[in-house]
Amino acid sequence: MKNILSAFLIMLSTSAFAGWNASLAYTNDYVMRGMSQGDAPATQLGVSYSHDLLAGSVYAGVWTSDVEFGDNNRETDYYVGFSMPLIADYVEVDFSFVDYRYDNSSSDYEEVIGTVSFPFMNLDMTYARVQDDINDEFANATWTLPYIDQWVEVAVIYNYFQQNDDQVMFSVGKTFESGIGLYTLTGEDYLTGERFNAVSFSYSL
Repeated sequence: MKNILSAFLIMLSTSAFAGWNASLAYTNDYVMRGMSQGDAPATQLGVSYSHDLLAGSVYAGVWTSDVEFGDNNRETDYYVGFSMPLIADYVEVDFSFVDYRYDNSSSDYEEVIGTVSFPFMNLDMTYARVQDDINDEFANATWTLPYIDQWVEVAVIYNYFQQNDDQVMFSVGKTFESGIGLYTLTGEDYLTGERFNAVSFSYSL
C-alpha cells in the first residue's frame, strides 16, 4: 500500500498530470464545522482536478476520512465546483456541490456551498444549504490576521447555525512551499460543549 501511494503521488507531480492535486493528512480529532467526528485519530486522503477557463476554473474531486459516530467509520465526499474572480485581488467567488457519503447510508446528504472571498481583507465568507427535507443552513466567516500570515496563519473562525446558535474557533498553523502543513484548531464542540484541541499534519502536491 505504501509503495502504491508513493508511486501515485510521484505520478501526480509530473507535467503529464498537470491540474491534478493530491493531499494526505493525519489529525488527532477530525472536527467538521465545530463538531468532532469521533474524538479519535483520523487519516484523510483527497484527490482533485482543476481546469482553468477564461473566466475562472472548474474543479472536481473526492476526499475521505476516518470517522467514529453512530454506525459510521468512514466519510467520503464527492464534489464539483466553479471559482472565478469578480474583481481581481479584491473579490473572488466559489460555488460547489458536495455529496457526503457514509458507511450507514441513512447519514448521507448533499449540499450546495457558496463562498465569497476578499483577499485584501484576508476574509472568507461561506453559506451552505443541505439539499433534503431538512434544508439545514450553515454560515461561516474566517478571518486570517494580516501582516503575519507570511510566517504563521492565525485565523478567527465564526460559525452560525440555523438554530440561531453560533460558535467561535481559533486556528494557528502554516502550509509551507514544500506542501507540508501543520495546524491546530481549538474551540468548544457545538454539540457537547466540550473543549477540543485538534492538531493536523498534512502533505499536498
